[in-house]
Amino acid sequence: GAGQDKFIFDFGDIGPILDEITDFNDRQDQVIILGISDPGNATVEYDSDTGIVSVNGQAFVQLDTGLDFDSDDYMIM
Repeated sequence: GAGQDKFIFDFGDIGPILDEITDFNDRQDQVIILGISDPGNATVEYDSDTGIVSVNGQAFVQLDTGLDFDSDDYMIM
């Protein structure tokens, strides 16, 4: 929606079908990731061609393609 949004995901509950965020704004919004066993060593990657965000190689959410998704756009808790 309009304004700053936080999208919260429990990585321990990730299923085989990717969640999709259709209105993620990389200037305002943030993805919050819970349930990572070793958050200090987690690797978050965004593929700008597919829009897929992965943690430690496991895809878990689909965003729009071509975003400037970086470490300011997510938080691991």
